[in-house]
Amino acid sequence: MVEILVVVLIMAVLMAVAIPLYVNATGTAQRTQCRANMQTISNAEHQYQLKYSGANGPTHGYMAVNNTTDLATLFTYSGGLTTVTCPNGGAYTVVVTGSTTGTTNDSRTIPVNSYAVECSYGTHGSFMPGDSN
Repeated sequence: MVEILVVVLIMAVLMAVAIPLYVNATGTAQRTQCRANMQTISNAEHQYQLKYSGANGPTHGYMAVNNTTDLATLFTYSGGLTTVTCPNGGAYTVVVTGSTTGTTNDSRTIPVNSYAVECSYGTHGSFMPGDSN
């Protein structure tokens, strides 16, 4: 009986260590996937700019995206990509003026002739091409 209790105690200690590590790894993987999705959307924005670039530079501004229909329209310029989804159910937005909504310490001002892609899920933040954050 004592041996069984010792085994149960050891398993409880191992679970107490393993579960937080698993939860942290899952959250990190979801943020990484979301960041990759935002980079994919950024690439579609660049394809849009290439399609509409003239001799004097881009003839269109960047395409603002506020919903899945806008995102699907943007993806028509990316060579067949149809959709990307946030692993936590956040919505993607391409912001072309002003600043990103961001979470604490993540709000960024968008430079002229640039854009940022952000996710509405709380901890995923935003992606701005050329910015190392």
